[in-house]
Amino acid sequence: MQIRGPNSSGHCLSQASLPLISRAGLCLLTLVLVFAAPLAAQIAGRDALMQGIERAGASSATELDSRIAHVQSSDHNAEIFLRFVRLRNSVAARNTAAIAPDVQRIVAAAEAVGDEATLRVVNSELGETLFDRAKTDSLILERDHALQQVERNRQEHERMLGLELLHQEQFRAASAEQRRKDREISELRAQGQLIAAEKMRQQLVQAQSNQQFQLETLTRHSQLEKSLTELLLACLLLAVALAWSQWRASLARKEQALQDPLTGLKNRRFLGPFMEHETERLRRSGLAAIVLMADIDLFKDVNDRWGHKVGDDALVQLAETLHHCMRHSDVICRWGGEEFVIVCPESSEKHVALICNRIRHHLQQAPIVAPGGKSFHLTVSIGAALFSPGVQDEHWETALARADQAMYQVKKNGRDHWSLAGSQPIETRAAAPETAAH
Repeated sequence: MQIRGPNSSGHCLSQASLPLISRAGLCLLTLVLVFAAPLAAQIAGRDALMQGIERAGASSATELDSRIAHVQSSDHNAEIFLRFVRLRNSVAARNTAAIAPDVQRIVAAAEAVGDEATLRVVNSELGETLFDRAKTDSLILERDHALQQVERNRQEHERMLGLELLHQEQFRAASAEQRRKDREISELRAQGQLIAAEKMRQQLVQAQSNQQFQLETLTRHSQLEKSLTELLLACLLLAVALAWSQWRASLARKEQALQDPLTGLKNRRFLGPFMEHETERLRRSGLAAIVLMADIDLFKDVNDRWGHKVGDDALVQLAETLHHCMRHSDVICRWGGEEFVIVCPESSEKHVALICNRIRHHLQQAPIVAPGGKSFHLTVSIGAALFSPGVQDEHWETALARADQAMYQVKKNGRDHWSLAGSQPIETRAAAPETAAH
């Protein structure tokens, strides 16, 4: 037998390719035939035995009738009589299921009353015949049940074969319909692919156009952003340059405001804040400083004799001499006119003579050249005061006033020497060059 599958395209399939349900039906039918044959033979043998039992049944019925008549005439046990009647009815009705229980009940009743005659009848050939008949009826029922099961299996197999043929026919019809639909789908898909390809091409062209437009827009925006960035950067640099220039100008103005334009030294405006800060520092550290007030001797005669130009040169030379003689930490200020203030932090009284003699010595070694090839030497009068805010609660202006008073005392005593406030003035004398720093 050959059938065609849905995708066979005309190729034949063998019987091994049948659905699983057909093979299962064949196996079930084979098993039924294998087990039904021995059972049928056994039932046939029991039919022959049943015929013998049927012949014995007539005599059993006769004996039962005579026994019932004997029990009824004797009337010695009504229960045994009733049970014999039920047994006779079961035998007559071929009710095999009730025969054995009826015989057992008759035996129990006869044993209870001691009815030996009834027990002999039951245990005789009649009882064996009745039991064999009951067994035979059971075998007949089993045979009928087995034949009915075989018939049901045969009908089920035929139904399954019919269903299998129906399924195969439906499968072939569905396969043909599926192939037809597949062809239609393939044709529609081919047409749809052409339409989709055209749409895709149009979308691609549109996307390329949009992309080109976006690229041009981005390029314009980038150029604009670059120009704006450069402009902002230029403005920022200009603002920074202006701020830097203003800061430098402000710093220069502040420096100029605190600096003497002729000598380049710090001026009187600078000294106030510096001394305030220095006072706090000396008070915390407990150290002292020396305040010097220096004044050029007979400076008015220099201006009157040689002119203001030479007087300015004298002021500049004195500023350079003071720079050369003092330490980097010392502060030199032009107080006004020909007066100069020198502050020497962290110094003591023993440094006063060393500093003043060094200044006088350098002035003696540096003459000032006047017009006409002539020269002259400057001399200064110096007043000194020890400023120790940590020891004595004194303002720096008080210390400066004491130094100024000492300087005027030197002026009165002949000029060109120095004096420490609170001590006797020291007379002018030639001093050896000083080389050591104070």
